Amino acid sequence: MRPEFSLPDFYTERVQSLLAANGADLKNSPAVAAAVRKLSDFYIANPAAPTPYEHPWARVAYAAYFFPLNYVRARAVIHEGTSVGFFADLRSAQDFGSGPGTLTLALLDAAAEKAPWQEVSSVERSSLAVNMHKALLGNSPTPHHWEVDINSRAGAPGQGRSDANHRLNAFCYSFTELEELPRWALDAEALLIIEPATQTDGRRLMEHRKKIMEAGFRIWGPCTHEGECPLLVGSKRDWCHDRITWTMPPWFTAIEAHLPMKNRTLTFSWLLARRASPPADLRELARLTGDLQREKGASKQMVCRGSSREFLSWQHKNGVPPEFPRGSLIRIRAGVPMKSNELRPQPGDCTLAES
Repeated sequence: MRPEFSLPDFYTERVQSLLAANGADLKNSPAVAAAVRKLSDFYIANPAAPTPYEHPWARVAYAAYFFPLNYVRARAVIHEGTSVGFFADLRSAQDFGSGPGTLTLALLDAAAEKAPWQEVSSVERSSLAVNMHKALLGNSPTPHHWEVDINSRAGAPGQGRSDANHRLNAFCYSFTELEELPRWALDAEALLIIEPATQTDGRRLMEHRKKIMEAGFRIWGPCTHEGECPLLVGSKRDWCHDRITWTMPPWFTAIEAHLPMKNRTLTFSWLLARRASPPADLRELARLTGDLQREKGASKQMVCRGSSREFLSWQHKNGVPPEFPRGSLIRIRAGVPMKSNELRPQPGDCTLAES
């Protein structure tokens, strides 16, 4: 079962300190919410533009609102990777377009109780974003480096070609600002990409999946197969995106009370790839790529295990359908009957994979 994610408590003090440095206060939730609405309007009007960190209101909005949301999204993707052994033998990570370090912080926090990263490098042009990153980072034992040029890997200590066999290159809400995935981004063992769950960004990431495989990578998630994406070949509108639940900090709930946007669940698109092959049993699993839709006589849920667009169709006459969360990995018993593009399982034919 997928866990419910949350923002660690120690970030509350760090976020409050950042807001105070920019003339704001978490206790003044209406004023913080006004900054959030302003930054949200900016993103809507300028979907490919970088965050305007030069404005104090943008720094306030990102720290109090977008940082918690994107941090939790990143932790969810890291959890999925960890559950299938994706991070094994990776020693260093490079976070391109790192902004205030949201993905980097999630990587460090997830590894804190296990083998830590030997080195992390963040590539970010905005010195104001880097300052936010340092304030949120606190005292990390992991050696950390910041670079300013997203178009070059040169100059990052320990990040030469000899390290490529153990390096993760990562993009979190930064690939959307690039026309193509740069060639140097593929000069690594592993690749992690998190994108907005919009139709445009989701389908674009799905289209780049093939290019990433052509560059010698194997897909580890969310796909359990390496055939064509069924949502690209079988639909002109659908796109692959995930959904998770999370626990909001009380101060975040207070801010959201003044906003039209509600975040009881969080969506995002993601991709994990490595040059090494994934575990063989991953190819025996399927990923639930849709929410359970209750219809008359049956409940349907989109499932992905190959190039065909398929649905689990739970016939109500056979009992209550299981509540499998979207994004879960499941095992489907061999021989489940099909009708058109619908699998017709009986109770017990599908089980959640261990995570």
